[in-house]
Amino acid sequence: MAKEEIKDTGLTEEDEKKIDEIANEMEAAEGQWEYKLIKPIFFEGKQYDTLHFDFENLTAEDALNIDDELAVKGGITYMADAFNPRFLMHMAIRACKEPLSEIAFKKMYLADYYRIKNRARNFLIRLV
Repeated sequence: MAKEEIKDTGLTEEDEKKIDEIANEMEAAEGQWEYKLIKPIFFEGKQYDTLHFDFENLTAEDALNIDDELAVKGGITYMADAFNPRFLMHMAIRACKEPLSEIAFKKMYLADYYRIKNRARNFLIRLV
């Protein structure tokens, strides 16, 4: 159904704009991504303002290893990966070209974390 055919959705203009932004992000969810952090991360004596991700080079082994790591930590492993926030965080950590760990990601400003997590999710969804 075309957007023009939908009548009186009850959404505000701001809601519709946000939906369009999310749709555009999902379409553009390429594997290579540079992200400028809203708030820098300080990790092991170094400041990070921008992170670089390469989701395209992750392998099935990476996904299986993430599942194994989560199982050892007692994490939920039966949830679809694209909707499991811990899986997505570990996926982003593996895709990140900077030498950051889970500790660094957990210190991340919430808005940065969600943007990165959602980018990982969108990448997975786009593959289906």
